[in-house]
Amino acid sequence: MVAAGQALVSGDALISGHDVSRISGPQCAHGAFNHDAAANRRAVEHFTTLSADTLLPGHGPFYRGSVADAAASALSSDSA
Repeated sequence: MVAAGQALVSGDALISGHDVSRISGPQCAHGAFNHDAAANRRAVEHFTTLSADTLLPGHGPFYRGSVADAAASALSSDSA
């Protein structure tokens, strides 16, 4: 968390795009990029509790909007 808790630097746990993904917007990275998919999912589940409104992902553009909603959406579409 940065900017007094208003932004989340998510690294690769929650991304907003990737060259190998057909999804546009917040998403979990494809399972091939996770060494521990269960741990990644738990991290993204935790993001659903945050009040941040900006996502700074490891891949893809900055995302402005509810990080909690973005994480919930990513989890619901994640097939891992």
